[in-house]
Amino acid sequence: MIDAAQLQPLRDRRAQIAKRLGDLESRAAKIAREKDDLDREASAIDTTLETLAKVYGVEVDGEDVKPKHGVSTKPENTPTMFGMVETVLLEHALWGDDFLEGQVIYDEIRKRWWSDAPRNSVIPSLYRFEKEGRLVKLGTKYGLPQTNEAPGGQTPSASEPEWESDDPF
Repeated sequence: MIDAAQLQPLRDRRAQIAKRLGDLESRAAKIAREKDDLDREASAIDTTLETLAKVYGVEVDGEDVKPKHGVSTKPENTPTMFGMVETVLLEHALWGDDFLEGQVIYDEIRKRWWSDAPRNSVIPSLYRFEKEGRLVKLGTKYGLPQTNEAPGGQTPSASEPEWESDDPF
């Protein structure tokens, strides 16, 4: 028969493993944050270089502007960032999800249009669209602002019935 003292080395080893796993998870989180920071900085530098090239009319070779560390560029014939976000939100609204987490929007964009989209190309855009009034934020979720416009941008007149917000057609 085994007594509790004989199991102690296994318990001690299990505690060591748990501590080591915690340390590794902490380091991985730190590395992920640092990578995100560097990706954001590289993206900001790319934008600055592209903007300066346009402002001063300088031809800039795409390889000189884009970082060498593999940041993805949006595929050709892909809708604008807002167009992709708007489509995702409109489709989910048909099923009753008027507001979505940024991660869900990001995942949908990757699934449908831009499979290797960097997170820092999508998530900051959501924040910017909210600041511009093109999106609204409810807690941590984003949605389209409620309008009194009919499809096509027309505002119903007093003689016309207003569009029902829950009618998808």
